Amino acid sequence: MQKKIKETYLKRLDELISRGEEIIKDVHIARGMYCAEQEYINEHAANTWRTNCFNLLSQIKPKDDYSFVSMNSSPETMEYPKDRAEKVLSFIQAIKDDFAQGFLDSISEQIEASLICDYMGMAESLLNDSDAKKGGTDHIPAAVLAGATLEHALRTLCDRNEISTKKNATEFKTLNPLIDDLKAADVFNELKAKQLRAWADIRNAAAHGRFNDFKRDDVVNMIAGVNQFLADFM
Repeated sequence: MQKKIKETYLKRLDELISRGEEIIKDVHIARGMYCAEQEYINEHAANTWRTNCFNLLSQIKPKDDYSFVSMNSSPETMEYPKDRAEKVLSFIQAIKDDFAQGFLDSISEQIEASLICDYMGMAESLLNDSDAKKGGTDHIPAAVLAGATLEHALRTLCDRNEISTKKNATEFKTLNPLIDDLKAADVFNELKAKQLRAWADIRNAAAHGRFNDFKRDDVVNMIAGVNQFLADFM
C-alpha cells in the first residue's frame, strides 16, 4: 500500500479511536432487557461511530472475518450498551496497531516489496564496488537494473489503479506512457512525473548503448530517487 494512503488510513483510525473514547465517557444508567441496571451510551452517536468504523475497516480487512462480522452486528437492546462499544473500540485499536506494523498487507504485496528491495540492493552494490568508483562501468548495469525495477513498480501502480499497461493487444506500454497515465490519474503530480521521466531517460540511454548521455553521479541520484519513490508509493 502506498505510504501516503496508509498514513491517511492511520490518521482516520486515530480519529475514530478518539471519537470512540469520547462517546464511551458519556454514560447513563438504564434497565436492560433482563431488568438489571446497565451502563448505556448515546445510541445515535454510537451507531454513527460504529458505521464509520465499519466503512473504513471494510477497505482494509476481509468482510467475512468473524470478528469483523461480530463488530458490525446490531445490539440486542434498543439502547447501546457501553461494554459493547468498548469491545468495538478495542477491535479498532488492535486493527490500527496491526495495520501500522504492516501485518494486514497482503502476502503478495509483501513478497513483491521484498523482491523490489533485493533488486535495488543489487543496483546499489554495483555502484559501491571499489573498481567502479575508480572509473569502471558498473554504473551502466546499475542504471538498467534500477530502471527495470522502476518500470515494474509503475506497472504495479497501474494495476492497482485499474490503468491498462498495454499499448495494444500485443504491445506493452513503455516507461513514459506509464508515467503519463499515472500522472493523468492523479497518482502523483507533474513534478514527480518529471523526475520519473528523467530516470526513464537514463535507463533508456543505458539500455541502448548511449553511455555518454549520463554519468555515474546521475545513476547515484537516480537510485536514491527511485528508492524514495518506492518508499512513498509502493
